[in-house]
Amino acid sequence: MEYYSVITGDIVKSSNLTNQERDLVNESLIKSFTYIISEEKFKLYQQFEMVRGDSFQGVLQKPEEAFTASLLMLSQIRQMNFTEDASVKPKPKVDLRLSIGIGTIDYFKENVYKSDGQAFQLSGKGLDKMSKKSPHIILNTPIDDINEEFELHFSMLDILMSKWTTKSAEVINMSLKNMTQSSIAEQLNIKQSSVNQRIDKANWNAIEKLIKRFRSVIKKHFL
Repeated sequence: MEYYSVITGDIVKSSNLTNQERDLVNESLIKSFTYIISEEKFKLYQQFEMVRGDSFQGVLQKPEEAFTASLLMLSQIRQMNFTEDASVKPKPKVDLRLSIGIGTIDYFKENVYKSDGQAFQLSGKGLDKMSKKSPHIILNTPIDDINEEFELHFSMLDILMSKWTTKSAEVINMSLKNMTQSSIAEQLNIKQSSVNQRIDKANWNAIEKLIKRFRSVIKKHFL
């Protein structure tokens, strides 16, 4: 039996964004999609597609990489910081809600939104049930114990991410792409010690451990 991960997401409070801001958010998401497509480790099975301007969905053939892909999207979006003009109503920070569904798929179509199966249903239902109190990333699999474990992990992750600045999100995004601290420093034109400080403040070590835990659990049960 072959398992897949379906990631369904939407842009939080997208109706509060101007058309120009919405375009910038979509461009930022597309950067993440493009990177995921380019990396063999994700084994993208069906490309991420936007629907209604604020929702998207895609399928990975390697479910153990779904969390990393989700973090790439979140950290890409959280780098955005629209300048607030005192003469207009301040805009909320741009954010995402992401629902990972891991399971079987029995009906593939060229358009991801016409495909169906257990993974699609788990992912879609997960997003529908998300509330303001839910973590920004949730996981639904056929195994309740796994779902409960990562509900706790992702709730703790939200606490860590709540302290991110746009600069924190930037270095997390680069670290997720396996860039070294020296490479990050060179690209950002800052000292390596500054990169190290940003990575520490963003709690990269804890996030990296959670990525490894996710991979280990998903491989054990779904490969």
